[in-house]
Amino acid sequence: MAVRQQARYQQTMSEVGRFTALIRQTIQGNLITDRSTMEGKSCKLTISLAPSGFVTNVVIGKGDQVVCSASKTAIYKAGTLPVSKDPEVFKEMRTISLTVVPEF
Repeated sequence: MAVRQQARYQQTMSEVGRFTALIRQTIQGNLITDRSTMEGKSCKLTISLAPSGFVTNVVIGKGDQVVCSASKTAIYKAGTLPVSKDPEVFKEMRTISLTVVPEF
């Protein structure tokens, strides 16, 4: 039983990682970048999501203010982010923290 639970947990965390990568990709796709002010900078964000993937809140953490502002705008521009239909996976990513590093 414990082995099965451990395997399920690992599968869930693997799915969380996959959806986190998809969320990062979505943010990067909507991020308006300026190399002169953003290069080498980052921003830590905490995003709250509804089961549909709808963004309910974005809290800016540590990071460059220009990158943070642009990242928050990019998230709200997307409106909804990719989330798993699996309730266990979604429970782990209802509130997700990630660091945005602009790509050029």
